[in-house]
Amino acid sequence: MPTQASQRRLVCPAPGTSGGARPTVVVAAPPGTELTATSSTAATTAAGEREEPVVATATSDASGRAVLEVQQPLPAGPVNLRVDGAGDPLWVQLVVAGSTAPGPASFAPPGLSLVYEDDFDAPLSLSETGRDSRYTAQRPTAKGGEGYGEAAFGEEALQADTAQTGDGLLHLRTEDAAGGAVGAMLSSATYGGAGFSAQYAYFETRALGAPGLGTWPAFWMLTTPALAEEGRDNAEVDAFEMYGHDTTGLCNSTHDYRGGQNADKQIDCNPMASGDDWAMQWHTYGARVLPDVVVFTTDGVETARIPRPEAGDEPFFFMLTLARGGGWPVDLSGTGDVADMYVDWVRVYT
Repeated sequence: MPTQASQRRLVCPAPGTSGGARPTVVVAAPPGTELTATSSTAATTAAGEREEPVVATATSDASGRAVLEVQQPLPAGPVNLRVDGAGDPLWVQLVVAGSTAPGPASFAPPGLSLVYEDDFDAPLSLSETGRDSRYTAQRPTAKGGEGYGEAAFGEEALQADTAQTGDGLLHLRTEDAAGGAVGAMLSSATYGGAGFSAQYAYFETRALGAPGLGTWPAFWMLTTPALAEEGRDNAEVDAFEMYGHDTTGLCNSTHDYRGGQNADKQIDCNPMASGDDWAMQWHTYGARVLPDVVVFTTDGVETARIPRPEAGDEPFFFMLTLARGGGWPVDLSGTGDVADMYVDWVRVYT
């Protein structure tokens, strides 16, 4: 059975299309469907919540087409329009010509030193194993590489070119390829455990999430000993896990893997502050691993505090991923089975 979202379909422009600040969007919907498109601004309401003004309205005609003409200029860079009407939101992801407005430099706690930085201004250095590149295209393990969820990583993703840099941003995409769904991943560690890692560090990134039913964006860390020896105890810290059916909340979590089992997991899922939306606005997400606790932040504001996993006293490497699933149904048919995530930068402090 199709979902309500799949009864509406983006006709044009294609996801990720670059154009002007007042785009025209054509959506297929049952005749007579009233559609409203909203987008975010930097302004806030009197209550301190972020404004999400209506930028276009339309009613589908007898042929089942609605033409949404954006009436006010959208900000430069990647932008997500939420189209509401008769079902779940349909997300239209476009790129407005021009440079993305810079955000805060960092929310790193005072007294820490920058030990890793990538502003994604250079061509992306990515390979299946990471041994001849800066990043690895799948999760490295002692046995090689592994994926997760309902989209492939590694060689399949590399062939589909789902991770790219341009205009000072990292662009991650999930789409349907010839062999099935593919996602995108960057790991700072390689097969065998080389690459970048840091112990008791603050990991931080600025990102615009990928909305849609079944998308699963994440910024997460794993400890390095398990990369060199199969069966070693391992810890995971998820600075954020986003689930595309709900763009107003996200999850912070830790996992303690002992004896090959997920022996202890702590998950804290909460709404975003002040009516924020991770698909509508850029946000800065951080996780600080301390000897006794992991502190999670969004835009410098603490969102969760979870005891450090027992195996978390080792160095962590980080991963930026756009996967599918996460225990939720997947239906991206309304946008041609495509969803996009953008990352401005990633930084690590100790």
